[in-house]
Amino acid sequence: MIKIKLFLVIIMLLMVKSFCFAQNSKNVESMVIQFDGTDLQSTIDSAPPFSTVICNRNLQLTISKTVLIKKPITLKNLNAILPDSLGKVSILEVYSEDVSITDFHLTGNANTVDQADRAPLIRIYRSNFRLERGLFENSSKDGVEIAPLANTEDIDGGVVRDIVGRGCVRDVISINGTHEEKSAYVRNILVENIRGYDSSMRGPVEVSDGSENITVRKIYAENCFYAVDWQDHRRKAEINRNVLIDDVYALNCSYAVRNSVRDFGQTNLTITNVIAKKCMQAIKLSNTANVILQNVRVNRPFRR
Repeated sequence: MIKIKLFLVIIMLLMVKSFCFAQNSKNVESMVIQFDGTDLQSTIDSAPPFSTVICNRNLQLTISKTVLIKKPITLKNLNAILPDSLGKVSILEVYSEDVSITDFHLTGNANTVDQADRAPLIRIYRSNFRLERGLFENSSKDGVEIAPLANTEDIDGGVVRDIVGRGCVRDVISINGTHEEKSAYVRNILVENIRGYDSSMRGPVEVSDGSENITVRKIYAENCFYAVDWQDHRRKAEINRNVLIDDVYALNCSYAVRNSVRDFGQTNLTITNVIAKKCMQAIKLSNTANVILQNVRVNRPFRR
């Protein structure tokens, strides 16, 4: 009888301990940190994993050194700008899985940086990211570049939605592999509700260089080179497969959807529900097997 009671006491103690641990874990995961505007890097470094760092959207930070995110956190309401003439510097670089960046306004310095010194405003190198409800302005390169580092694992899983890009020289959203013969791939990414304005060299979305299982939908482009691009950079390992491009509206662009790839095995491209208004060419296709193209409407003339 004593042994039974002792056993029951031990079980109850273990249950209480488990409950307390779960509650503490939940509290850590839901911790909210209000950034005071002084040192964003230090705030992120000291934040517990899975916490939320909230910035003051009305306070614009000047970022002269890239802020590195090396743990799973949520960063909200960041309003930041690069100083003039500072090249090859991004505002944020993500080195951890499970990072969310939301409700942001990031501004570059495209008017004062040569293209040889261009950089995206955000670089994402790891899987299971979330990028939502943001504005990119005046980037010398892309709003965000989603690409694995050389000789690392694939990026597998991520969401980009509800993003506006204005005056980004290249792509608002750029998805690409590592540009190496032993490329790491980017897989299983959802990109939706992206609007791009005045991208002189590119457009709202690029899918390239070893991208698989990518869904791109609800894209608007105005005064850009294209709305959506599927391309490679002449390396045989950069094979794109299984890409859906749906619900694209391009106004006063060179192309609505441009497909610029070599005959390296690119396959399974679906393009549906495209409107090209005042564009030079609605769709450009090349060197791709298993293409589905449907419901493309063209309204001309081209005026650029």
